[in-house]
Amino acid sequence: MTAAETSPEPPPGPADDGPVQRRTHRNVLLISLAIVAASLLLRVTDDRQGLALGSPGANRLPGMCLTRAIARIDCPGCGITRSFVAAAHGDLASAFALHRLGPALFLLVLVQIPLRAYALARRIDRPLGLESVLGGRVLGGAIVVALFANWGANLATGAAFH
Repeated sequence: MTAAETSPEPPPGPADDGPVQRRTHRNVLLISLAIVAASLLLRVTDDRQGLALGSPGANRLPGMCLTRAIARIDCPGCGITRSFVAAAHGDLASAFALHRLGPALFLLVLVQIPLRAYALARRIDRPLGLESVLGGRVLGGAIVVALFANWGANLATGAAFH
């Protein structure tokens, strides 16, 4: 036996991350499905300040934002959940009014469902879509910057204060 035949295999590297990428496709698909399902199960209350489960007579769910509850000021993400719920029910005007970025982010989540299902069905072991063009970190960073820019606009106009 030669030294090459007895040496241990090299540790997995970037060229050998197929199963990791498939796991990412699966996780993103499951999270996206959960977000869409929750958005369809919930509804925005008549005063547009909260969420309720099911029918119009259902009890209001408790608020989720501690910044809003304690400091009486919206955080960069305030309104996104309600915006997703409105978008899922086809009320795009309310979705945009609740959070300017909500409908675009909801669309990004929706697109993940067929994209990730396709990747899993075809056993694709590489990033797809915007993830492959921009890279996950660049896309995530762009979303964070957009959220803070939107929040800055809300602070400047006074829309973030309650």
